[in-house]
Amino acid sequence: MKIIHTSDIHLDAAMQTGLSPERAKERRSELMTAFLRLAEYADKAGASAVIIAGDLFDRGRVTAKVRRFVIDTVRGLPDIEFYVLFGNHDAGCFEFTDSLPENLKLFGSEWVKYDLPEGVTVCGVELTGENCESLYGELELDPERVNIAVMHGAAGRTFGEDAVNIKALAEKGIDYLALGHYHSYDTGKIDRRGIYCYPGCLEGRGFDECGDKGFVELDVENGKITHRFVKSSIRTVEERRADMTGAVTFAEQLCRVRDALADVPSSSVVRIRAEGKLRPGEEKFFDQIVHELEGEYYGFSVKDRTGVLVDRADYEGDISLKGEFIRLVTEKVKDEEERERIIACGLAALLGGEMP
Repeated sequence: MKIIHTSDIHLDAAMQTGLSPERAKERRSELMTAFLRLAEYADKAGASAVIIAGDLFDRGRVTAKVRRFVIDTVRGLPDIEFYVLFGNHDAGCFEFTDSLPENLKLFGSEWVKYDLPEGVTVCGVELTGENCESLYGELELDPERVNIAVMHGAAGRTFGEDAVNIKALAEKGIDYLALGHYHSYDTGKIDRRGIYCYPGCLEGRGFDECGDKGFVELDVENGKITHRFVKSSIRTVEERRADMTGAVTFAEQLCRVRDALADVPSSSVVRIRAEGKLRPGEEKFFDQIVHELEGEYYGFSVKDRTGVLVDRADYEGDISLKGEFIRLVTEKVKDEEERERIIACGLAALLGGEMP
């Protein structure tokens, strides 16, 4: 038996990070395409079930178009059971729907169990402020079955409406805990018998969701579960670092950026994090670099995190206002980060440049 585990799709999300309004709209459509591709993959793979462990939608009140799209997709695959758990973003997303497909199964604030063929049980519960401690003692599973539990929250050792207490789930007979909430693939042990797993999101939406995205495919055979991560993202979000120390011309800075992007496909949403230190008066050509490269990637931006390289000895004999300012700041301000920020702002004012 094959089962697909996904979560945190966030349909109807704004998708505005580093993108024009037109491309943000296109990315929202690509989120829907990503969900459709997952459903088609499940169909072609002969999967019996798709588990969505929370945050299918980005908020509870989504547009009718997106809600209808999901319902139509599920209804079009009647041989696959879709088990949907609401997360911290999408509670109540089907409350204005007249009828749901028979193969769309929901969970609630108490444990709900569904028995599948081949001795498999899927159970799930939505975390709330009222049940976040009591629910662990209420879980009863048949140890002779293959047990898959579904929850949404941060794995750890605490109780809370956004926290899954892994320790409290130990020795409960869980073989696989299908989690949602974290947007990158991750897995760990519950006890000697079972594991927990985050599949991550299907598509990166911001620069805190970089790298490969996809879902998890489970195989149940002879009472045992194996799983593998399946990369499926339409495009990736990437942030790369470029050290600008010693790069004083446009060509040199552009070269540093291109080196950092050497293995990044053009379909990606990219941000360069410019680091290192430049001496006072050395120009930053980041706006020009954006203009040069924005047409080569789906989205491109530069985040300036460079510092100021100041050697007080260079200004010992400088009788200008700039020299006096730098000597004063380096003497009075001991915190390096704060000193660099003050010097950068002061030099921009003195030399007529842009404030950092």
